[in-house]
Amino acid sequence: MEASQHMKTHTKTLFMLLLASLFMMSCSGTDNTTMEESDQFVANARANIIGSWSFTYTETQCEERYVFSRDGSFSQTSLDEALVGSYQIEQIENSGIQLSLQPTQDNLGTDCLGSSEDSTTRNFTFVISFPVNDQMDWARTSDPGLVIVSLNRL
Repeated sequence: MEASQHMKTHTKTLFMLLLASLFMMSCSGTDNTTMEESDQFVANARANIIGSWSFTYTETQCEERYVFSRDGSFSQTSLDEALVGSYQIEQIENSGIQLSLQPTQDNLGTDCLGSSEDSTTRNFTFVISFPVNDQMDWARTSDPGLVIVSLNRL
């Protein structure tokens, strides 16, 4: 009887280890797939942003233009202001895409909002989406559901 009880305990232990192993393998496979999907999501956003974009302030009809290059650099013109800098795109929680702009040069001209502030002292961060092929929406990171600017591809 003692040997039979030991065999049952040993069999249960092996069975539990097998289940645990299968569970861990299935979880790691899911993580890899999710990681690949995440990488693809970010790669698509990086490809989509390349090019020239603009939006017009409705109150003043002043146009702001952005050019995003493959090398991670951008330029922006807004009335008399001209900026140059770098940008980064990364995935954030809830499958969102974050765009960070770091201006490195500013001619200190007046922009469409009437400011001549030195933009090289700030980082600008937005949650972006591409609802249609030639449109890019920007939202604040504090309220990613509220689009504050819709840019159109030129």
